[in-house]
Amino acid sequence: YLKRGQNSFQKQEVKPLYLGSIIFILTTLLSFIFASVLLKMGIIKNPLLVMLIFSSTSLGIVVPILKEKQIVNEAIGQTLLIAALIADFATMLILPIVMFFVEARNDITLIFPLFIFVIFGFLYFLGRRVFKFKFDNPTLETSQIKVRAAFALVLVFVTIAEMTKTEFILGAFLAGVLFSLLFKQFHTEIAPKLDAIGYGFLIPIFFITVGAKLNLTTVFSPETLLNLPIFILIAYLVKLLPALILKKYFNWPETIGAGFLLSSRLSLIIAISLIALKAGVIDEATHSTFILTAIVTCLISPVVFNRIFPPRIKKKDHIILAGNSEVILSVAKRIAKEEIIFILIESSEQIRQRFLRMEELECIFLNKLIPENLAEIPELNLTACVAFYDNDHKNQEICEMARSLAIKNIIAVMNDPANSAKLENLEVRVITQIKAVYTLLYEYLKYPESFQVMYGAEDDDNIEIREIKLYEYMTVVGVKIKRLRLPGDCLILLIARSGKRIVPDGNTRLEKGDVVVVMGNKEYMKAINDFFS
Repeated sequence: YLKRGQNSFQKQEVKPLYLGSIIFILTTLLSFIFASVLLKMGIIKNPLLVMLIFSSTSLGIVVPILKEKQIVNEAIGQTLLIAALIADFATMLILPIVMFFVEARNDITLIFPLFIFVIFGFLYFLGRRVFKFKFDNPTLETSQIKVRAAFALVLVFVTIAEMTKTEFILGAFLAGVLFSLLFKQFHTEIAPKLDAIGYGFLIPIFFITVGAKLNLTTVFSPETLLNLPIFILIAYLVKLLPALILKKYFNWPETIGAGFLLSSRLSLIIAISLIALKAGVIDEATHSTFILTAIVTCLISPVVFNRIFPPRIKKKDHIILAGNSEVILSVAKRIAKEEIIFILIESSEQIRQRFLRMEELECIFLNKLIPENLAEIPELNLTACVAFYDNDHKNQEICEMARSLAIKNIIAVMNDPANSAKLENLEVRVITQIKAVYTLLYEYLKYPESFQVMYGAEDDDNIEIREIKLYEYMTVVGVKIKRLRLPGDCLILLIARSGKRIVPDGNTRLEKGDVVVVMGNKEYMKAINDFFS
C-alpha cells in the first residue's frame, strides 16, 4: 500500500497493482469496442489483433519519463509503472491466444504454442533447483558470460517459438523474464549492458528494417491520411478514459497526465501490426497508419505529460534545534541546504538575531515544543531534534517530547554523564563533554586523514558521505556489492544492519532494511539516490 504523492489532496490509499490491472482491463474492453467499429467500417478484418495493438503501452518511454520527473517511487509513479508493465506483459501473453482464434487452425499444431510455456517452466525449475546459478568459477565472474547467457536464452526461445508456430516476440519476451528470474543478483551489473545492446543496436536495426519495408506510397495515400486521425483519437481515448479512475486518488493534472503518458506506443504496436499484416487482418495501408500512430503518440504524449503534470517540489526536512549555544548556529550553517528548515525552540533573542542574519538558513521560531505549535507548520517533515541547553532536565523534556512525535534521530548534549542513562533507554544519542573530547582526540590521533574527510573544512572538502536506507522494491536488494556499478568514484563504506555495523567486501549481499553509508565525489553523489531507487 502506497500513500499518495505530496501534490495530492485526498487521503485514499493507493494499490498500484489493482489500479494497473483495472486500467488494462478497461483499456482492452474499449479497444475491442473501437476495433469492432473499425471492422464494421471495413478498415480491418478481425478486431482481436487490433484490440491488442491499441491496448499496448511503451514501457521504454514511460520509465525514463517517470525517472526524469523523479516520481518513480511515489504512488502515482508506481501506478503508472505497474500499468505500463501489465500492458506489455499481458499483451504478450494474450497474443498466442488471439492468434489461435485469428488463424483458426483445425490440426494438432493448435496446441504447439503451449509447449513454449511448458519449456519455460521446466527451465525455470531446472535453474532454481539444480544449478542454483552459483558462479564460483573465476572464468564465469565476468559480466560477458552473463550477456552471452542472455543471448543464448533469446536464441533458444525464439527457435522454440518458431518451431511451435508461436510469435517470436513472445519467445524473446519469455527469455527476458526467465533471465530476470534466474539472474536476479546480477541485475544491476547486466541490465545496463543489455540496455546498451538493445537500445543501441538491436532496436535501431528493427526500426531500420521496418522503415526499409515501408511503402511510402501507402503512407501518403488518401486512405492512410484519412484513417490516421481516427486511429490517433482511438489510441488516446482507450487510455485516457480508463485513467479517469485515478481521479479518486490523484488530482486532475496527475490523472490526465497519466492517461497521456500511458498512451505512448512504440515498438510493440509496430511488432503486433506486422503480425496482423502477415495474418491478413489488416492491409498495408492500415499497417502504415499504425506506424504513423506509434510515431505520433511517442512524440506527443511525453510532451503533453511534462506540460500538464504538476512539478514535484521536494519536501523539505525540518530539524528541531533547542538551545542557546553558539555551537548550534555553527552546525546549522555547516549542514544548511535548500531542503532543510530549522525550527528553533525557546531560543534567546541573541541566537534568533544571529540566525536571521544568516540568509542561507531558513528558520522557524517557536516558543515551545508542543504539537499545537508544530501543527501550524505546513508540509512538516521532522527528521531530527537536538537538545542543547545548559539544563539537563530541560534537555530530557525536549527529548521525551521529540520521541512522542516519532522523530527517529534525537540528539542530546548533557552536562552530567549520570543523566544519560534514561535518555539512552529512549534511544536518544547522548553527547557529553568527556565523550566528545575523547572521540575527537582518538580520531585525530588514530585516523587523521579519515577525520579530515568527515569533519574537514567545508570549502576544502569535495567529498560527501550519504546514508541510504534500502527498501524491498529496490533492485539492489539481494545483490552482492561486487555486482554493483556505482556512479563515478562512489564507494560503500559501511552497512548498518539490525543494530550491527558491517564493513562490507565484494561478496557482501545487500538486504532489505540495510542503511548503506556511501562516500564519493559530490558530483557523482547527486546520482546515487537514483542508482539505488
